Amino acid sequence: MSFRLKPALALAAASLAVLALAACGRSDTAEAPAGPDTKATTAAAPASFDLSGVPVSTAPLAAPPYFTAPAGYRVEAEGALQKTRFPIWLGSGFQTVDGDVHWMRIAAESGKTLSRTEVQAAFDGMVRDAGGVMIASGRIPRSAADAVPEEMRQDLLDALGDFTNSPTTTWVIRRADKTIWVHAVVSIEVAYLSTVDAPPFVSASSS
Repeated sequence: MSFRLKPALALAAASLAVLALAACGRSDTAEAPAGPDTKATTAAAPASFDLSGVPVSTAPLAAPPYFTAPAGYRVEAEGALQKTRFPIWLGSGFQTVDGDVHWMRIAAESGKTLSRTEVQAAFDGMVRDAGGVMIASGRIPRSAADAVPEEMRQDLLDALGDFTNSPTTTWVIRRADKTIWVHAVVSIEVAYLSTVDAPPFVSASSS
């Protein structure tokens, strides 16, 4: 003998089945764990630069800070910081370098207006003649600049310059006895040039 549900009972049973399936779907969605914030992880990751491809320079160098103001400009202020942590911009992020920092703030001579193009070209020439290799040049993204700790910014106020708003250029000079990182910022009225004396690079094969 076969039994058939009355139409009203059949409709009620079908509705209950649909509701049960919907509840299961909501449960699976709610329990799925949230994935990691990939963008935040990438932005926070420290950068590093491989010095193995940089040739060792034997070009003559003056005493630190190694460079001076270009013709038509003057050193308005300068200073030195011993055994200091300095954020070096590599184009994709900052690498913190430990070393002795020498900085100078440069302004135009009286009656002259600072030319960003002129000062940048002078810096390029001076560092290149010293055996320097340019690593990065341009404006630092605001998100990356804001990631530099406030305490570090205050400690290196004149050494870093207006790096959050003006173009920044980074070079490195690899020498047998030291690694010299060069940081320059050229803003509208003044320019900043800093050097960081860090330990020499030692390749894994020679260590």
